[in-house]
Amino acid sequence: MPLRVVGDPEKIVNQVIEEFRKELEKRIAEALEASRSVLEKAYDEAIRSLERSLDEKLRSLEERLKSAEATHEVELRRELAKLRAAKVEEVLREALEKLPSYVPRDRYEAFLQRLLREAKERSGGRAKIIPTERDRELVTRLAKRLGLEVSGETRSGYGGFIAITPDGVVLDYTLENVLGEVIDKTRSVIARELFGEA
Repeated sequence: MPLRVVGDPEKIVNQVIEEFRKELEKRIAEALEASRSVLEKAYDEAIRSLERSLDEKLRSLEERLKSAEATHEVELRRELAKLRAAKVEEVLREALEKLPSYVPRDRYEAFLQRLLREAKERSGGRAKIIPTERDRELVTRLAKRLGLEVSGETRSGYGGFIAITPDGVVLDYTLENVLGEVIDKTRSVIARELFGEA
């Protein structure tokens, strides 16, 4: 049986092409819309990821900054404490150097004589006396009067002496040692007067 064509074949071809074109445009539009949606989601996720990363880095930097500030503050406080302690020691040293001028000579001499007698008793009368440079003459005179041997050497200090027993025990009668408790209290007073602290 022969094939019978109804209508204009060119028109039919154009109609099919037109429908194919519309379908193709529709699918392209859908693909573009899907691509745009995927890109928007990827962009949004990238932005969120970047924000999270930046937040983490910011927190890390803030923590490091706080740590550095705390460390720096501790170092500053330590340095300030050193400076204050040095100033207290400077004032204390000046006070100790001026101590003989505040104490009458006869009282100071009696004080040293009492310490020398104690050293003599504790050593069985055979202590070797090493005076401080400052009290060399006075201690030498008083020690010889008590029959104690005086070394030719001296020690640094604010006053007093060291006594060495025959068995090598060192008895410290320097002002720094004898007045240790008073000196510690004086440090507190100086710190309070200078810096308003104990």
